[in-house]
Amino acid sequence: MLSKKHFYSIYHQKQASMEVQCMHGTNEAAIRSGTKQPSDVKLWVTRVSILVLSILSSPSHFAQSFAISKSLVPPSRCLSGHERVSFSFQTKAFHEIVQTHSLALFSTSNAPYIRELDGVDDLQEGSLVLSRVESSLGCHDLRQPYFHKAVILILDHDPNDFTQGVLLNRASDLTLDDRDIVCMDGDCDSDDDGDGNDALKEDPVSAFSSTWRIHFGGDIGGWYEEVPQLLCVHMISSEAALAVSDPIFHFEDGIFITSFPGARSLVESGEATSDDFYTFSGFCGWERDQLQREVDRGSWCLASFTNTKETILVESESSSRRNESDDSRHKLADLIEKYSWKNSEYKPQSGGLEFWHELMHNLGKDNVKPLLPYTAREDGSDHPQPFSDLMVKEWSTQRLIVTKKMKSNGYDDGGIYSGLNDNNCEEPVSQIDDADIFRVLKAAATPTPVMQGSILRGSSSPSSPYVTSSQLFYKSTILLLQDTPEASVGVMLNLPTKDAYVLRLEDKDYHFTVRYGGPSGKGGEEDPYFWFHDCDVLKEEGIGLPVSFSNAHPERSDPHGIHVCDIEDVREAVQRKLVQADEFLLVQGFCLWEKEAESAGGVTGQLLNGNLEDTQLQTTKQRESLWRSLLDQKQTISEDRLQKNFELSQQAWKNSGGESVNNLSEDIRYVFDSNVEVSKLADDALFTWMKIFLLGNAFYLAED
Repeated sequence: MLSKKHFYSIYHQKQASMEVQCMHGTNEAAIRSGTKQPSDVKLWVTRVSILVLSILSSPSHFAQSFAISKSLVPPSRCLSGHERVSFSFQTKAFHEIVQTHSLALFSTSNAPYIRELDGVDDLQEGSLVLSRVESSLGCHDLRQPYFHKAVILILDHDPNDFTQGVLLNRASDLTLDDRDIVCMDGDCDSDDDGDGNDALKEDPVSAFSSTWRIHFGGDIGGWYEEVPQLLCVHMISSEAALAVSDPIFHFEDGIFITSFPGARSLVESGEATSDDFYTFSGFCGWERDQLQREVDRGSWCLASFTNTKETILVESESSSRRNESDDSRHKLADLIEKYSWKNSEYKPQSGGLEFWHELMHNLGKDNVKPLLPYTAREDGSDHPQPFSDLMVKEWSTQRLIVTKKMKSNGYDDGGIYSGLNDNNCEEPVSQIDDADIFRVLKAAATPTPVMQGSILRGSSSPSSPYVTSSQLFYKSTILLLQDTPEASVGVMLNLPTKDAYVLRLEDKDYHFTVRYGGPSGKGGEEDPYFWFHDCDVLKEEGIGLPVSFSNAHPERSDPHGIHVCDIEDVREAVQRKLVQADEFLLVQGFCLWEKEAESAGGVTGQLLNGNLEDTQLQTTKQRESLWRSLLDQKQTISEDRLQKNFELSQQAWKNSGGESVNNLSEDIRYVFDSNVEVSKLADDALFTWMKIFLLGNAFYLAED
């Protein structure tokens, strides 16, 4: 039914999430879940990102490639100025606290309408793939929070090739007009030359323009990708609609899939309105045998609808477009309407958790803990809700809420948003944050580039860009080693691993804790080691060279700054007993920020985007305090030691510049429907990252 073709796609979202695909000393295969595994992988580094480019099997002829002409900025201010993408989305500084009860959207019928499948062999178009509740260290929590408690509708399943589906419970508030969407596929329109080229083609837009509500369908071809993919689900059974559609279930079930041009043609001909369609940007995909492996691992639960239709009263105006004798519709139509923009009370910030819980309840999964309103939970703990639930809600707030609003009032004494009333109106404000303006003005006033040897640190914004991705950079301490026209190179100093380097001298072993320096490099034991010290005794003895030293600019060298040395320098210092061995920091791995011609890339781009901050620490007591906190960190051999290292890392970050270098007062923001500050969630996400990648505690076990 569905054709295949190949296209290039970047998997993990190309926003500044800066997804780290190569982690030193970790088993990535053990925690990867839910997206297409690369088959022909090419790695390259942009900023601190390592992005995976792979040739994927395309889903169907209904998933069309588009460029979005609407000018918006991606969330979390993570794209460097040198990056050029076909579209982007506005930064989500969601400065509002929304307190609401979970929607009472559960089915009134006690009869089960879905059943669990025995295995992948029973999977077919129209089946459901539901993510199981993973352990708190599961991949869904950190790398791909949008797959936590996900509901995926299978649109195409070929066990010998590719399986494709769309996320049903990730509705957004994004709306696009016809003029915002430009078709890029060669087959979107007839090609007079017959060459089928993929050059950008603008579709003819009619005199009137429709508004389309967009759902996040998955990370492959999603709306933050360079080439987004759109497809539409609808319940229109007219002759014109059937001519451009395929049924998802059986024909009589009345749920169909079509391409975006097909949907737009129906609107322009008067057969439908744009509100009759659920438009998905992006999809989920598994290559051959991948879904089977993930099901065997316990990542997914497979289900199908038991009864094709559930009789309900149809009162909407759109019912006139169905057959007059048809007074029933498929249960999926009811569900997707409940948990989308068609329900005025549905909140995209909720992450669609209610949808997943309803289905698991209907499956009879009694061991799944119920989803309760925040006010119904016992107060007294930092996390009245599971960490993974909080992560998906924060991801949804940052990624699915595109329309930024500021409330003039509406906060109670506890800082919880209580809603709007006649005296508390909603006022739209500028899409640009004061912090963004401050940062640009500061950069314009001080254009001096950052010098090598400078100490940088991760963003101190309470709404950190590193909450739902690349958590290792949250409150990080980074030493800039090199800044050239091609790239910037730095090393992270605050992440001790469980590994140790043993130096044997005169029948005595000296153990040096190996620190994780960054995601770049080969990711193995062959990666280079960097030895550093900030000891006056060693500097006076000529041990090492200042990191700030450069042959191109020898005048910039700071003899009192942090020094870099090699193993022979360390051996000499220890043998001569100049200092204790623990005066040295040993780092393996590094961070690489590439640049492009005539652009503000590299570390400068990271500073301009607010991802990193220049501490401007030189030879000061403040830097000495920072260094001492780092030296106090020890080898990560247990969770207790990890906790201590985490606290020292936080202390080092504070010593490098206080709570905020910019000294800007920002509203405290809470995770949606919780009493958890986003900054607290970011701390917990970093600690969880350290558990997985530094302690090696990457369990991936289903809790149900």
